[in-house]
Amino acid sequence: MGRPGGWPRRGTLRLRGSTFSALPEFEVGLQRLLSSGRDHIAVAGKLNEGSSAFDDRELAKHGWTIQQAIRFAVEHLRKQEGSVTVAEAVTALVAQKKAEGKTERYQNDIENRLDRLSEVMPETKIANVTTADLDKFLCELTVAAGTKNTFRRDIRTLWSFAEKRGWAEAKTAKHTGRASTVSVPPVIFTPEDAAALLAANGSGESVTACGVAGSLVC
Repeated sequence: MGRPGGWPRRGTLRLRGSTFSALPEFEVGLQRLLSSGRDHIAVAGKLNEGSSAFDDRELAKHGWTIQQAIRFAVEHLRKQEGSVTVAEAVTALVAQKKAEGKTERYQNDIENRLDRLSEVMPETKIANVTTADLDKFLCELTVAAGTKNTFRRDIRTLWSFAEKRGWAEAKTAKHTGRASTVSVPPVIFTPEDAAALLAANGSGESVTACGVAGSLVC
């Protein structure tokens, strides 16, 4: 009775009707090949399990699960896909302010300040801008602290507007640092100092000394 699948009996190999003695190494080699394949599959499985365990542990350190991480990643990708560049967001904001009836001066002021930001990151989507990026921009402005805070106010307005459009999160701008203004103590003049300043000024009505402006009345 023939063997299943048409295989010859152990120890023989048929070739074109003739019978030859099969080499014992053939069967041994086949067994080794099958065993090697099973070993590779087992190792790959262990590596995969180890990688998953590592990821789980890393997420657990931050109180996250895999499901939460996936949801966060998907939401982040959706925001990126639906976002616009900073320049496009500025244009849309100015158009919105115009529709709201804001004065032309207000529109020009907010556009000019926010254009400074879009020039720094012309192709960047607003969803990809971080709080650190905005802090860096504000710190590098060569203007007075009060003016920096005006820039910060307009940036917060832009990000609040962008959040309503689904382009970014308002907290990105909200968490930026506010520039601190240095208070200058009042200057007390003696009659002799006042007379000297008035004489140097010529007009005798208004003087500026040490960055402090004021009027002197004698």
